[in-house]
Amino acid sequence: MEFNTTGLIIIIVFLALLYSISFMKKINLSFNTRVMLALVIGLVFGAVLQIIFGFDSAPINFANSWIGLVGTSYVRLLRMIVIPLIFVSIVTAIIKQDAGGLGKKATRVLAVLLITTAISALIGVLVTTSMGLTADGLQSGTAEQERGASLESRLEEYQAKPVQEQLMEIIPTNPFYSMTGQGSNATLSVVFFAAMLGLAALKLHNSKPESAVKFRDFMIMLHDVVMRLVQMVLRLTPYGVLALMTRITSTSNFSEILRLAGFVVASYIAIILMFIVHGLIMAVFKMNPMTFFRKSMTNLLFAFSSRSSAGTLPITISNQVDNLGVDEGTANLAGSLGTSIGQNG
Repeated sequence: MEFNTTGLIIIIVFLALLYSISFMKKINLSFNTRVMLALVIGLVFGAVLQIIFGFDSAPINFANSWIGLVGTSYVRLLRMIVIPLIFVSIVTAIIKQDAGGLGKKATRVLAVLLITTAISALIGVLVTTSMGLTADGLQSGTAEQERGASLESRLEEYQAKPVQEQLMEIIPTNPFYSMTGQGSNATLSVVFFAAMLGLAALKLHNSKPESAVKFRDFMIMLHDVVMRLVQMVLRLTPYGVLALMTRITSTSNFSEILRLAGFVVASYIAIILMFIVHGLIMAVFKMNPMTFFRKSMTNLLFAFSSRSSAGTLPITISNQVDNLGVDEGTANLAGSLGTSIGQNG
């Protein structure tokens, strides 16, 4: 991309905004407050850029080639720690306690995920039907057509496999390959392998207690190192959110979005209804929904701005453990399964 002087000025302003986020930490603003402010600043800055320079202008494209480096790098860092986090957390959660309740936990998690995913699908159908929305008359660009073809291909491949085969694919023939994130069920395969390894370590106590103790100590040490890495990456969240929102807002074609106003409104209605559904579920189990949403705000904001379940997973797990009091084993199991089932990660 050719050098653009105006774009360089935009980058300098963006760097100043990054510094302002850093300064907020020095004056002891809370983490959630900094994330919220970063999101608002990114929205305003991106909107101002588009108002001044217009959609798809050279200065904005040049600036975003560098601004996007911050946001994309942060999302990649999050994805980098997903598999190690899932693996060490599930293994250590099992070896630290009796695994007798593992099956019960997994059943409850699966039940909640499947029920809420079914409810969300039903709400989607009801909202679009009640608003009379169809795809008739909509125009699609090359990217949308390619994405549609890819999804249709994946759907055909998925439907061609019987349920038995789909379940079998969760068992990895090469766990190290699954740990690279490859395969249709990579996350679930890592969960399965970690659970099996943890159970094997528990059984080892009966025949070779010394080896079991050494393995336990090693995994706990590895868990501590990985969790420190997670903390290091999560501290970058405000900067990543600022970059992501700036890029999204400055490159969004609002005239095209307005043409899809009905779909946008339907989408947000459905999302609000799902928030209500989750709030009712928590109320039934005597949890305060407002407390949950307040403590989960950083998690929700990043999911909104990154649009990545896998990228949001480390924040999801950290939020469950640190803010909501969920034990690490349940948090990792629920988050990992949710990343694949209904994309609720």
